[in-house]
Amino acid sequence: MKFEEFWMKLQDELRHEKKFMTLKKKKKFNVRVGYNKQGRTTVFVTLETGIPRGQIRSNEFEGVWNNAKKYSPETRFVNKGKRLESYVKKNGDEGKSVQISYITTLINYIVQKQKME
Repeated sequence: MKFEEFWMKLQDELRHEKKFMTLKKKKKFNVRVGYNKQGRTTVFVTLETGIPRGQIRSNEFEGVWNNAKKYSPETRFVNKGKRLESYVKKNGDEGKSVQISYITTLINYIVQKQKME
């Protein structure tokens, strides 16, 4: 699966809020797709307690995607040594994702065992 296909499927799946659980720590969270103040498609994460956790844009997902696709399906979402966290910000600078557990959970939900291209 290519990133663009994943991103379209994720947006379709999250038109309405859904509940998830992180892969490693099994923490529950809610997520939906919407638009941020700049009008960009954004994934909104809220903790089970109702506390907003953050907003994640496509470039952050794509950065984690590009890092994860280098690994086997069994280990691609293991963030050993913070190997999955880097991504390119909209301004071209390098960023480090603090939303990694949510991103990997959502990528895994869509991709499962499929090949990531």
